[in-house]
Amino acid sequence: MRAALLFLLSLLAPALAEANTLSRTTENALLHILAHELGHAIIREFDLPILGNEEIMADQFATLMIAETLPDRAEEIVLDRAWFWMQRSDVSSAFGEHPSFERRAGMAMCTLYGLAPESRADMARRAGMPGQDAAACRDRVPEMARSGRRILAPLRMPATARVTEVDVILGEGPWKGAKERSEILPLARRMLEMFDWHSLITLHIDHCDRGAVWERNGRRILLCDNVIDRLEDMRRPQP
Repeated sequence: MRAALLFLLSLLAPALAEANTLSRTTENALLHILAHELGHAIIREFDLPILGNEEIMADQFATLMIAETLPDRAEEIVLDRAWFWMQRSDVSSAFGEHPSFERRAGMAMCTLYGLAPESRADMARRAGMPGQDAAACRDRVPEMARSGRRILAPLRMPATARVTEVDVILGEGPWKGAKERSEILPLARRMLEMFDWHSLITLHIDHCDRGAVWERNGRRILLCDNVIDRLEDMRRPQP
């Protein structure tokens, strides 16, 4: 009986492994979410001026970072992140720190389009971006990107320097295997290693229910499985 059960499980193993795999849309959204929290880390660790809403700054940083590090995948990532935002019930208020989900989705698409309007005209069309808004994105995004480059240039890790102040921790939990098989960990580490941190910064992905946060006291970006649960529950249907 035991031998028969083990044989049956061996046949089921590939199917079970496939079921415990992150969807492409979830992986895309997670990359943008991690880049957003990285934006908070950079703002706080390098004492960058906060002259506006920090959440908006982190959103814009995330889109710029995705466009730089994953140019061939950036459109897919931003559109999937925007899609997830648009599926959620809006809980923003006039005095809250987070803009509405619709506004965040629109800003991300505007930023990505404005960086390369010639090659992303079809993206703007599919997103339903009105002509006057598209023109405004083309006008303001290059200035924003230029400002970002100038501010971040002194914080970049020299190409020849050895990275010593970045650590990635993957905890236990039902999504551990899926996270190990995905591209999230190496790509997130790659983004972290682009900056010359003055002390250890940790990316900690674990089985918890605190969402995605930058913890300044612990100098860590924490991504909890409840974010993955939510994204997988509402994942975008594949064509």
